[in-house]
Amino acid sequence: LDCAPGTTILYSGSGDAFAALGAGQSQANLVLSGCRFAWTGTSGKANGVHLEAFNKATLIDVRADGFRNGDGFLNQGVNTIDFYSIQASGNLNGIHNIGVVVSGVNYAANALHFTGGMISNNSEWGVYEDAALAATVGANENNTYRDIAFELNGTPSAIMPAGGQIFIQSCLGCGIYNDYFEYSYNGSLGMTSQIALGDASNSPAATVIRDNFFGTNGGKILSAIGAANSNRAIIEGNIDED
Repeated sequence: LDCAPGTTILYSGSGDAFAALGAGQSQANLVLSGCRFAWTGTSGKANGVHLEAFNKATLIDVRADGFRNGDGFLNQGVNTIDFYSIQASGNLNGIHNIGVVVSGVNYAANALHFTGGMISNNSEWGVYEDAALAATVGANENNTYRDIAFELNGTPSAIMPAGGQIFIQSCLGCGIYNDYFEYSYNGSLGMTSQIALGDASNSPAATVIRDNFFGTNGGKILSAIGAANSNRAIIEGNIDED
């Protein structure tokens, strides 16, 4: 699907604006280019772009906006997907990667490569590497984020801030490289972390966080990188300017 420049596809339903739902196909070679998907609905957990249980796709200059109850880009058990200069704004989660079981076969979300673009103003997480099915299908593996601008993801709060820029709940070998993280807020509310690694029940392994810039302006943030429960992470060359 190759959209002409400036094309916006308005979706008012409660499912997926764009869906490619497979059953384990190899070398599917899906190409999606130049499309903007925007939600105009009022109910349901709609998603922008939903990919499931197949191998190989390329997405270029695709945008998902306003899916406030769902995900801009939902990737369930797909692998070897290249995302170039995508944008996700105003969703619940910008990018959500999780495993899936289709016809009794287990699929993890592996080898998803995000390069360039902007992930901003999503109310929970800019990126969510979800552990919900890791015990069944295995952890996500080797998903990478390079040269991306992350801005204002998460909802600040005086009590329990929701979300942040990236949550690596469960992944083996996920990498975050040369990205720009900005948290700018003029009020007195705070955020916990721009990048969160693990939680009380999940420990991502071999995460690499290298050569990123973290900037804050206003508000309160406890940490640029919060490693709550992490195994063999490599964190080097980052700059935190507060």
